[in-house]
Amino acid sequence: MDNTENKPNFTLNTPTAIIVAGLIIAGAIVLTNTPSSTRGKIIGAVAGSEIDLEKPIHKLLGLNSNEFKKCLESEEIAERVETQYQDGVRAGVEGTPGSVVIVGENTYSLPGAQPIENIRTLIDGVLAGQTWPNENINVAPVGQDDYIFGNPEAEIKIVEFSDLECPFCKSFHVTLHQVVQEYDGKVAWIYRHFPIDSRHPKADAEAVAVECAGKLGGNEMFWKYIDKLFEVTPSNNGFDLKFL
Repeated sequence: MDNTENKPNFTLNTPTAIIVAGLIIAGAIVLTNTPSSTRGKIIGAVAGSEIDLEKPIHKLLGLNSNEFKKCLESEEIAERVETQYQDGVRAGVEGTPGSVVIVGENTYSLPGAQPIENIRTLIDGVLAGQTWPNENINVAPVGQDDYIFGNPEAEIKIVEFSDLECPFCKSFHVTLHQVVQEYDGKVAWIYRHFPIDSRHPKADAEAVAVECAGKLGGNEMFWKYIDKLFEVTPSNNGFDLKFL
């Protein structure tokens, strides 16, 4: 895939853009209009992965196979993925990864796979008491049904909308792990699904699998599963769904 095609020239209105001199063009997969009728359904017409796992991820992590497979067919889980996708649309997400930073009542957009230096600049500014105009982004508030990495009571919350087959999302996943660990207790990361069907037809089924891991094993299992999936997928539909 041509990386330049997937690096739109976002106009940043975030504190990051205000602080950092010059425009940073962050990698992202651009959203195109796509029906949601295939959400959660396994599509087998896409080439499989070159990665050879010993066993499916759910087995590697100790999840019950029968319960997991039953969950994969759940309309409830598919609807949850769709709800998160629509939340991203309302929040103005135009590509993946697309994030919203929540600080109290204020919200700021963070489009693309921003370099960790940009995110540090934003966080350091917030912690130092700096303020910026509120962007009033229409994003669903963080609730008890969200999966959160880090301190749920953290002052700064990063809500990420992501596609599990997006290569930029894969690299940004590592970045956000590092951010939460560096700012111990001060930053929380909330993951929400934004599968772009037209580019990554496997991402829906993967999103459902991640949600099933969370349903069966709780918050810790959700993050273990998604970490493993991002680790092993070559991105761009290269993952073989039989290894979910």
